[in-house]
Amino acid sequence: MKKTWKLLLTIVVAAILTAVLCVCAFASEGAIATLSVKTGDAADPLSPGAVRWYEDPYSGKYFLFLPEETDRENMIVWFSADAPVTVGGQTLVTGVPTDAFAEGDEFTVMCGGTAYDLVIMSAPGSAAIFINTESGSMDAVNASKSVKEAGSIRVVDADGTIQYDGALEYIKGRGNSTWLNEKKPYNIKLDKKAELFGMEKSKKWCLLANATDLSIIRNSLNYDMARALGIETTSDVIALNLYCNGAYMGAYALTEKVEIASGRVDIYDLEDANEKANELDPEEYPLGGGQNIRSFNTYKYASLPNDPDEITGGYLLELEKLNRYPDEASGFVTEHGQAVVVKEPEFASKAEVEYIRDYYAAFEEAFYAQTGYNQEGRHYTDYLDAKSLAMAYILQEFCENFDGCSSSFYLYKDVDGKLTYGPAWDLDLALGSGGVNKLIAPSLNNTDPRNFYQMNTFLGYQDESLPSLLAQAMNHADFRELVYDLWKNVFTPYFNTFGWKVDTIGAAVNDTAAMNAIRWHYYGTSEPAEARRMHLSTLEPIKAFAQLRFATLNPIFSQTRCFVRYDTNRMSSSMIRDLSTYAPGSQVTLPNAKPRTSLPFLKLGGWSTEPDGGGEIYPAGTKVTIDKTTTFYAVWVPEDGFSNKLVSFFERVRTTIRLILHFFTMISV
Repeated sequence: MKKTWKLLLTIVVAAILTAVLCVCAFASEGAIATLSVKTGDAADPLSPGAVRWYEDPYSGKYFLFLPEETDRENMIVWFSADAPVTVGGQTLVTGVPTDAFAEGDEFTVMCGGTAYDLVIMSAPGSAAIFINTESGSMDAVNASKSVKEAGSIRVVDADGTIQYDGALEYIKGRGNSTWLNEKKPYNIKLDKKAELFGMEKSKKWCLLANATDLSIIRNSLNYDMARALGIETTSDVIALNLYCNGAYMGAYALTEKVEIASGRVDIYDLEDANEKANELDPEEYPLGGGQNIRSFNTYKYASLPNDPDEITGGYLLELEKLNRYPDEASGFVTEHGQAVVVKEPEFASKAEVEYIRDYYAAFEEAFYAQTGYNQEGRHYTDYLDAKSLAMAYILQEFCENFDGCSSSFYLYKDVDGKLTYGPAWDLDLALGSGGVNKLIAPSLNNTDPRNFYQMNTFLGYQDESLPSLLAQAMNHADFRELVYDLWKNVFTPYFNTFGWKVDTIGAAVNDTAAMNAIRWHYYGTSEPAEARRMHLSTLEPIKAFAQLRFATLNPIFSQTRCFVRYDTNRMSSSMIRDLSTYAPGSQVTLPNAKPRTSLPFLKLGGWSTEPDGGGEIYPAGTKVTIDKTTTFYAVWVPEDGFSNKLVSFFERVRTTIRLILHFFTMISV
């Protein structure tokens, strides 16, 4: 028993001595546990405006990414250390101003016998936003887009002027594919409306991460292009640096949220009218309709007990991919399979969704008709501001936006007004950024400036027999005339300034982009000078892309070259594309087309240049001379052995089955 106690005592003493020796050894080496710098009027290390240093895991160096407002000659450093901290022979005192960091950008910070390599970077001319969450962490917000966290926020201009300093109602995640990146985009809502950087007063703002755009200027460039084309609802965008709980988050773009509001989409506020007409907030009422259904001709809504007197506007709609549609509260899927989200009013009533659904259906029927007229005899321009869509087409086609009109594509409608494009949004996967879109068959590469990208996309990525909204628009001769006029008189003069804008905007954000690149290790370097150089190298490809893009599109839109379209009347299961352009007088060989598998009794009889199949019919394989942009319409005839009466019978059966399926779908709604 005594031996056992002696053994235990020996172990305990040894453990204590080991711990003491380790502590002594640790103390002799010296360690800095935390280090923060005061910027602006930060009161302590935990208040907005305090910036923590960042340990770069790739180089082992520590970085202080500071806003321009930092006074380097009287810099207050807060730190926690177990030994004296010195820089260049000066001993630092936590919370006391020092000029030890006034000269140069690279320093050796000593704590006991431990050396820390410190690099200071700042971005002259750049604004900053400081957000502190109530939890002191961004972990929960970054884990799920559904999480909102309150806190405080300080918005500072480049010269140190405070634009907003107060409560933050929430910060939350946003985006779809962009949310999947390590660097997250956010939505923020202030406690009260504020006019930030000259933009209209609002509580709601977006912080775009630009994680896929190393130049960090593509959205700025494309929004500038949209405004030049006349898209008045286009949001302003400000490049700045974001800090959350003292940690540098990187370069972000602050922009106005897409919403109905003064200075944004300035139309009748139907959402506000719904709130006034009902006792509860609209989002508190149960949802109705096909909330989780993506079937054609279905819709969903909020079960509001009362409707305002006026429901013909204002609506803010988003064309969206079918797989994302179930996440929204209000919307409808058209007969052609286009998912349309009612973004505002977000919780639209049944009557409101039915109104805008029927309006869009009448437009869609006319728009996809070869003549441009629906069964009521109304032209698609009776429902749509065609000039605004022509602006959208030039913007989306020139910058070759990856999503085009399949997502983040907005239309609005005011009281007794028409559908109008705007605002332009989410244009960072453009101007040579993106890649092969495998959802389009055959695949299209939006980084190839020689493509006619939007002209060859199909509707919503789900029905390959129908062109997308922008592709279908170019089937109408009157629409093409609008595009040609805008290209000549508006876009071409603007393009002559494009290269200068790339250089100017790019140079203005060079320091911010370098900080951002080192923080997220985008260039594989931790050297500031190299990061700045590599950022500037991202600008030349944008200019080169734009030059070749203009050279590709200009002959078409100046009508010195032409293109060919094929319309199969939805009888074939996929679009037939001709990606080439032709000089007038060229010959094209007409392709073959197969009917849908549900139509085995039909075969292609040939192609006609008349929408009704009249005039001369050219068999597949025929070489035809074209002198202008031409659409060929498929003419279908009965397969050998099938009579016209039998074909008519099968068509009636097919139509009856569709009606039955539609009936059961509506019951499920």
